[in-house]
Amino acid sequence: MLRGADISAWQGTPDLGSLAKRYGWSFVFIKATEGAAFSDSRFAADWAHAKAAGLVRGAYHFARPEQSPASVQADRLVGAARPGAGDLLCLDLERSALGQAETNAWAKAFAARLRQRAPGVTTVLYLGGSYAGNATGRGLADHFDLWWYPQYPGSGTTTNWPRSFSPWLPAGLTVGWKRPHIWQWTDAFAGEFDANVSRLTIEELAGVGGRQEGDMPYGGQLPAGKGGELEISFPRGFPRAIGLVYDNSLSIPELGVAPQPTGEVRIAVHRKDGTHQLIEAKVGMGTVDAHQPDKTFKTVEYFDHPEDVDYVVLIRRDEGTRPIGWDMS
Repeated sequence: MLRGADISAWQGTPDLGSLAKRYGWSFVFIKATEGAAFSDSRFAADWAHAKAAGLVRGAYHFARPEQSPASVQADRLVGAARPGAGDLLCLDLERSALGQAETNAWAKAFAARLRQRAPGVTTVLYLGGSYAGNATGRGLADHFDLWWYPQYPGSGTTTNWPRSFSPWLPAGLTVGWKRPHIWQWTDAFAGEFDANVSRLTIEELAGVGGRQEGDMPYGGQLPAGKGGELEISFPRGFPRAIGLVYDNSLSIPELGVAPQPTGEVRIAVHRKDGTHQLIEAKVGMGTVDAHQPDKTFKTVEYFDHPEDVDYVVLIRRDEGTRPIGWDMS
């Protein structure tokens, strides 16, 4: 497991290079902004030091949904971090004076703005068990790349790392992920740090080479626009099916985001003997997947003779202006 920390001005002036070597950190999340106006006084220095120390770095924004529109707060985070390749942007959603449905819509708008302002940058959602199990977190997995989850199995100062990735999860998750990617397991590491572990590789955490998880070994996005094409390679014989995810009904007037037509994707499944299987798939609100009728925005297409599949090509056929998510298993 990867080890990491998250910090803010509360920790003073930590020497990230020395701490990373002492405790085996490979990533760090740094507070950048909060709400409508607050900026962390240590962010710029810590952000630069994290890069110098060779750490995968994430900038996080502490949400105050009642203070201003999601687009305004997302812009503050992007403007502070100016992220580059391998950086992460995180929404820290811990409290809200809005109702559950309003907070959920606000979080989706925040994610959409990050996609718009920082295309290609990995997005992270920090979300606790209560929000992940009610309408506040419903379906947010379709809008963020990774889930960072706080759950502390013990209390008191410690420097002993967990031996396994085993956070306690509440029953009835609504967020869309089966388990988190990053686990914040203590707020008292060495008496002063929040400490985290991740079940991803360093390449996966930084968004290099695609997501590889137990329930979604490969995943990414098919670009917007008719004719967009993506070739997906993987270990021969690996995938049995491909899932397409597309919330084409999403409407966020403050960002100029309007509902889209149903997603249409041509899937060319190439086999090692030179033959191929063509699948015409539709995804989005109004489509029904017989295999997963409860998944409103997801369609799953199964491959013939999966043991012989070599690679897959996806071709966008609709006129939509938002990407379609895909995953394989």
